[in-house]
Amino acid sequence: MRVLRVAAVVLALGLGMVAPQAIADCAATGCDLRSRIAAADSYLASRPGTVGYVLRDRATGTRYANRNAEAMIWTASTIKLAMVVDLLTRERAGALRLSGNDRQLMVNMLRNSDNEATDALWSRYGGPDHKAFNAGFPRYGMTDLRPQPGFGDMFPYWGFQKSTTNDLDRLMNYTLTQLNPPDAAAVVAEMQRVSGNSSGVSGVQARR
Repeated sequence: MRVLRVAAVVLALGLGMVAPQAIADCAATGCDLRSRIAAADSYLASRPGTVGYVLRDRATGTRYANRNAEAMIWTASTIKLAMVVDLLTRERAGALRLSGNDRQLMVNMLRNSDNEATDALWSRYGGPDHKAFNAGFPRYGMTDLRPQPGFGDMFPYWGFQKSTTNDLDRLMNYTLTQLNPPDAAAVVAEMQRVSGNSSGVSGVQARR
């Protein structure tokens, strides 16, 4: 379950990184991307539940979002990427200094979707009111994010928040284009090593 929760972020990062090649392949084979999107939307309309998705061409900047991309959904473990981005950004700004243990916890969050590691970092760097992370998240594109009350003694808590697919797209785009380049490279490298997963960056590339 922990791996499934983070798969959305990993898959989207993977698609973002291979999109130029995928579009080049479409040009070579004559496939129609618009018809494929229409087919995907038609299929999703026939299925139960709510699925939001965003396609972004990293070469041209073209972006397509389906109508459910603005629907509020549980972030589950996708918020762990936002936490890592926030910690790295705060350290670059001199607001904190990450220890070796902190960095290992961040690796565990990204690679293994480790909830205990996430709890430790949320408590350690969330501030006395636990709001420090949420205060930073909008800077990385997560402007729709809302913590959900009524699920425990701690509020806000990373495990009970809702956001949108549009938010996750903006977060991943920020990670790849605005995060300090060495930090961005380190984040992507860890997400290529997600354990027990065939839908992440390496999984997508392996099936190209």
